[in-house]
Amino acid sequence: MTEGFYRPSPLDGHLTTFLQLIEELGDGYRPIAHAPVLAERGGWQPAFSNALFDSARGRRLVEPYQPRRNVTRWRLSQRGRDWLAERVASQEGDPSSSGVSR
Repeated sequence: MTEGFYRPSPLDGHLTTFLQLIEELGDGYRPIAHAPVLAERGGWQPAFSNALFDSARGRRLVEPYQPRRNVTRWRLSQRGRDWLAERVASQEGDPSSSGVSR
């Protein structure tokens, strides 16, 4: 495990999918607008998108940025990109790993 990352969580499989979906958005994540979209694509309830966002934010896997004045969106932080790369690599090496594979 990379130094500084949190201990594994039961949410990690879903969090991996959530972060991959945020990356696919391209223009950043807006919690109110994108929670239902990511829920549909991830196969969970919209409220669970909020829980995953809170987890990602608390673990500093996402960071705010402003693409325009008075507009705040969220994107993967460097820590989040590193965490996601490590998770994807570990899932590729373990087909029985828990979590949603994409």
